[in-house]
Amino acid sequence: AHSGQGMEDLEMALMLEAEAMALTAPVDCDGTGVILEARLDKGQGTVATGLLQRGTLEVGEHIVAGTHYGRVKRLVGSGGVIVNSVGPSEPFELTGLRGVPGAGDKLMVVASEELGRRIAA
Repeated sequence: AHSGQGMEDLEMALMLEAEAMALTAPVDCDGTGVILEARLDKGQGTVATGLLQRGTLEVGEHIVAGTHYGRVKRLVGSGGVIVNSVGPSEPFELTGLRGVPGAGDKLMVVASEELGRRIAA
């Protein structure tokens, strides 16, 4: 692992195994994921980067990340492209949280801002 030797073979083996086992994440449920990093930007407010594990995440949805809640105002997908939604296993960057969550905090889509506020408290 230190030298990187055989990493391409390992990646290919994992991809083939996942395909053979038909491993997929559900997309027809509320989105859940994890925050990888977050920062406070002067022009945009809280900017959080994460990875969605299941479901979908869309612009305008109410979310909770750790002890913070908000509404997705902007969503950037892989490659820095602004998107309207992301699915499972897709990295994202979002704005709209009312505070800065910590790395490793769970992210979840909730039905309303009121529910998000109660969960985050």
